[in-house]
Amino acid sequence: MHQLHGSAYLFDTIIQNWDRRIANPNILKMGDNFTLIDHEEAFVSATGTEVDRSAVRLPWEVFGITNFISGDMQHPFWRVLKRSNHVDFSRAAASWKGLPDDTFSLYAADAPDAWGRATCDSIAGYLSDARSNIDAVVDTIERAREQ
Repeated sequence: MHQLHGSAYLFDTIIQNWDRRIANPNILKMGDNFTLIDHEEAFVSATGTEVDRSAVRLPWEVFGITNFISGDMQHPFWRVLKRSNHVDFSRAAASWKGLPDDTFSLYAADAPDAWGRATCDSIAGYLSDARSNIDAVVDTIERAREQ
């Protein structure tokens, strides 16, 4: 289960879903199963206002990940992940790296027109960049676990 939590944490970190936090987990749970819901505040660097984009660092940049810092904004899975010996973030990263190069652009092309072509293309470009920089994201997470 910890490995699945780690994959979900990495996903939220990559998509910049800072709204999933201890006070607002947005997780539906039934037994050992869970579903992540409410991603409307994700992708700030791809779709946010110019002010928001200038204030938020990319997850692969220095100080780009803050959802492990103690307090209300901490990700709900972080406490377990920090001390778990059963999570290998490189496994989750390998899944991202294993995606074909055109994965995100194909999804963007198939998105409904109502979502906005420019928005979908921007998210696709952001996710391609994230995939290319996933090792830096994992390195930051692992360093945070050691603190």
